[in-house]
Amino acid sequence: MYTNENIKNLYKNNGLNTEYFTLKGKSMYGRLVDVLDGDSIKVVISLFDRCYKFNVRLNGIDTSEMKSKRDVNKERAMEAREMVCSLVTGKSNTYVGGLTRKEIQKMLDDNVYILWLECHEFDKYGRLLADVYIDYVDTEAQTNGRKSINEELVKCNLAYRYSGKTKLTEEEQETTL
Repeated sequence: MYTNENIKNLYKNNGLNTEYFTLKGKSMYGRLVDVLDGDSIKVVISLFDRCYKFNVRLNGIDTSEMKSKRDVNKERAMEAREMVCSLVTGKSNTYVGGLTRKEIQKMLDDNVYILWLECHEFDKYGRLLADVYIDYVDTEAQTNGRKSINEELVKCNLAYRYSGKTKLTEEEQETTL
């Protein structure tokens, strides 16, 4: 048990100069447990011999919002979410496209889908920014590696490059994506 003196000694050399907790620069595996939309997911990560859930924002991209006022952008937001689910689970877009968010959560809870995260800082909303990858094996080409979910969304015109500054307007998203 700690005494007051033990506690004081623990913190003695840690004051204003103590660094903040960060995962920036760390790479690790995590379990996907929820897909909110094309650029926001929830992942369980093992740290300090325990598992913790993190809200993760896919770094460097933005997708249309699920609650967009424009039907075209809503559809793109759904497609982006479906693509994330499809890439991770290996199930077709047609299959995951018919699922509600609750059904997606159940599917992810019933099965273990692993992602590779290359972590950046936390954003202004406290979400972990990360480049997110899936491991893949191509049996025909006899290759394996990692595929970037962030880049796949951009390639398919379901996301655009975003540095955290000003987002595209709804109208700009319609013409850009």
